[in-house]
Amino acid sequence: MNIRSKSADSQTLRAAMERIRGYKILLVTIIATITLGMFGFSAVFPEFNALTWLYMTMQLFLLDPQSFDVSDTLSGTEAGPAAVPWTIELARWMAAAITCYGIIFATWRLMQKSSETVKIQKLRGHKVVFGTGPTVSGLLDECMKNGSNCVLLAPCHDLVEDWRAQGGLAVEINSAAEQEPLNKEHLRRSGLEQASTFYAFDEHDGHNLRAAMLAENSTTAARLIIRQDEPYTCELLQRNGLLSPAKGSTLRVISVAYTRARILLRDVPLEWHPQKGLATEVHLVIPELGIFEKAVAIHAALIGHYPAGKRVNLWLASSASHSSLLTDFPGITRCADLRLIGENGIDSIQDISSEAGDGALITIMATHLLPEDGYLQALRYRERWSAENNFRLVLSGPLADGEAIVTSADDLVVAPQLTGLATPDSLDEHDVVARKIHDTWYEGNQRRVDKALAGGDKQNADELSSKTTFKKWPMLTEEQKDINRRAADHIEVKIRAVGLDPNQPDLREAWQNLSDQQLDMLSRMEHERWAAPLWLNGYRPGTRDDAAHTHPNLVPFDELDQSTKDYDTEQCKEAANYYCLANTDS
Repeated sequence: MNIRSKSADSQTLRAAMERIRGYKILLVTIIATITLGMFGFSAVFPEFNALTWLYMTMQLFLLDPQSFDVSDTLSGTEAGPAAVPWTIELARWMAAAITCYGIIFATWRLMQKSSETVKIQKLRGHKVVFGTGPTVSGLLDECMKNGSNCVLLAPCHDLVEDWRAQGGLAVEINSAAEQEPLNKEHLRRSGLEQASTFYAFDEHDGHNLRAAMLAENSTTAARLIIRQDEPYTCELLQRNGLLSPAKGSTLRVISVAYTRARILLRDVPLEWHPQKGLATEVHLVIPELGIFEKAVAIHAALIGHYPAGKRVNLWLASSASHSSLLTDFPGITRCADLRLIGENGIDSIQDISSEAGDGALITIMATHLLPEDGYLQALRYRERWSAENNFRLVLSGPLADGEAIVTSADDLVVAPQLTGLATPDSLDEHDVVARKIHDTWYEGNQRRVDKALAGGDKQNADELSSKTTFKKWPMLTEEQKDINRRAADHIEVKIRAVGLDPNQPDLREAWQNLSDQQLDMLSRMEHERWAAPLWLNGYRPGTRDDAAHTHPNLVPFDELDQSTKDYDTEQCKEAANYYCLANTDS
């Protein structure tokens, strides 16, 4: 049963039309040959109809010498037989040339495909990349730059041809001729059984999940890296391990949209304006809740925790968006102040400025619009909002003139682009601080194990060694890495909260001189930040039971026991050290 969507069919049709346009000269030549042939045969056989003339013309392409023998029909003269009409003469040579070209081209493509198949089957330890789009292109570019053997598995003819033109190997998925967009035969032809890594990086989560399910038992050695941009489904697969790769394989589920959201809120802090400084209120407005915008909302709820218990005000433009977010993350109301445009006298985005206090900063996501349309929105806000209302608008991409207008305007920023966003090198780059946090903990835990063993306390040593996170960074699950990533992403928020600049050269020294009041403020912020992912995942206060989603520390900071408060404070004391060490190493 064919369940492909209408959009997929239309894309296939457009791709076919693009291929036809690529052979314009050949098509014109064929049409001209048929026209000349029919015109010539009509002169020789005027009593025949047009279909017969067309049939006789088509025989010219068969390279049959009898197909243009009209000597019996043409009357001669004393000087000899009449010449074949020039139209037929020209048509037969053009037809012969076209037929020979077709034979040569088909033979060359067959030899090329056979040669490519042999090359792929000889590969060992290569990468297989499935999908289309800017993220896949960036991954291919990195493989080419690093000299890594890589096989592309894609339904996009242009992408496949571009990759082959660069010397790469590819398997094209001809979804127009096959019932399934991807099957095990495609994976076999890509040499997956001998590959080291399989990337399912298509733009559609469903395609990637299908690819992962087909690939999980096709190899015993490959790492499976699966893209799931929808925040909830990504976390669902990370938590529950719905895929069970064969023994020896590892599975990594990542969200490119969430990585993009992390970069955006790192480069464009919701609470910080480059000219006005730290905001007194933080507002994030999302007019249309797409996958990327949802990832931004979730990340804002995770790290949007500020002094005095303040948190991000998250504005949505429709009840459908509001319901969608609450359905997936019902605990988000514990982490952010969820607001709805159209209620309580706020009928439009412009009305938010009337509620925002002095020193508030409003960030508006316009990533659902063309960049130029977003720019027009920014101009409208500039005219209608007072100078006291600080705002910025996030565009989906650079404007037509590049980034000149954007870089000269404080209220315009461009969202991170997808090309090169999820390559192994770039993903490692975004995890530098998070990795430093984990490495510091790992080394400390190793010292505690060694100390326990030296003191003869084997039971304590075994307990410390059995911690599920007591392993090197590459061996952690994505869920375990995310714990460190969230802590890392909040460090700059803490630094700005005490009036310091993350880029100042004496940051570490200044951090050592924080007052007790500042450390207490940061500890309270850290507790709210720590609790946010638990609230989002449906945890409730209670005895420690991860299966039941209960935790005793989901209470206000003042109700924590002293040892837990001290732990939060210690983490805050080390925050700048993690940040400085990571930036020094990088």
